[in-house]
Amino acid sequence: MDYNEVLKKIDLAMSFLANGDYERAAELIGLNEDIFKNKKYKECLSILQKIKSSKEFYEFLKNGLSVDIDEKEYKNIVKNAILDSPELLIPLKQLNEQFYNKLSCFSYKDVNISPAQLRKLFEKSILFRHPYSSSKLNYYFIPYPNILKDVLNEFSKEKEPITREEIERILNRLNEEFVGNDHIKKMVEVFLKAKPEERIHLLIYGSPATGKTLVAEIIYEELKEKSYFVTATDMSKAGLFNLLFGYRPSILIIDEIEKVDRKKDLDTLHSLMEGGYIIRTKGDYLTGKILLNTKVLALANEIKKLRPSILSRFIKLEAKVPTREEFIKILLTKAKKLGVNEELAKKIAGECYINGLDVRESQNILKIAKYMNDMDAIKEIIQHQKKDLN
Repeated sequence: MDYNEVLKKIDLAMSFLANGDYERAAELIGLNEDIFKNKKYKECLSILQKIKSSKEFYEFLKNGLSVDIDEKEYKNIVKNAILDSPELLIPLKQLNEQFYNKLSCFSYKDVNISPAQLRKLFEKSILFRHPYSSSKLNYYFIPYPNILKDVLNEFSKEKEPITREEIERILNRLNEEFVGNDHIKKMVEVFLKAKPEERIHLLIYGSPATGKTLVAEIIYEELKEKSYFVTATDMSKAGLFNLLFGYRPSILIIDEIEKVDRKKDLDTLHSLMEGGYIIRTKGDYLTGKILLNTKVLALANEIKKLRPSILSRFIKLEAKVPTREEFIKILLTKAKKLGVNEELAKKIAGECYINGLDVRESQNILKIAKYMNDMDAIKEIIQHQKKDLN
């Protein structure tokens, strides 16, 4: 297409516009009809005249919309962006429903999405700026609408049930890596095997460094996309409804649940645990219930601050501080993974236990021991940790 053909195309669009055929005028030059909607004829004409004098738009009409990433790269970009910022799922779903055509472009005026959200999608390379953008108003387009749709469907579909093989792998790892607290291991097995409609939810609580997070990490690592791990801080950023609506995990793992204090998140958690659904609202109005096959595993250092109506729906299990024998076994297991000499690890474990260090602090000492074989120097470091504690 040479420049004269471009001019003819724009002139033809102007004639469609003069006859009130906004759709054909917009389609002819690769714009969304919404750009012309609700505008007076002179405003629309001004838009086309601006396009006619734009070299950048000439290149667009000549070569089409193009981006410097392929479909595979775009898919990875979208997936990683959603994993990093789950709150993006809601605006992305809205865009996917409305702007499925590659040549469609839109601004914040065309959608119920803030300029800041659109800018974030642009910064993450999910959206790209359309050549029609000006210094006053940005227009965006989706480079691969079908890829975006596929990714959103992956996140939104109900996950497959947890398999017997996955449960076996989790239980084997718990027996190998999670020393002591056998009552927790037994209940985790029940929790994993229970059907979602039985509403069996677990709360593991106790002082820091008692292995609570280890249990959750093993489950998360083995179930992968069937589970979702979120901290109270991340939940407050994204919103629990958005996370559940977007991911629909078989198991929701909440770390530091005692720090969840936003009423909307607590209400969502309550309805999920009690009835297996989350509630969609618009303002103060209920617009629908979404059923989920999701069980909840929560972790807490202490449970006094939890809302009673939520606390009562958990099976509560206390993670107990390990005995001396358990403490040493935990550290020897960690030492083996780190490649620390077993005899040295035993000495470190004994010294850490005597000086009142917890498992997490002792594991940090083991990491140092990987590069330092001088036990006297290691003892001095352990003594410094004791001073810090006092």
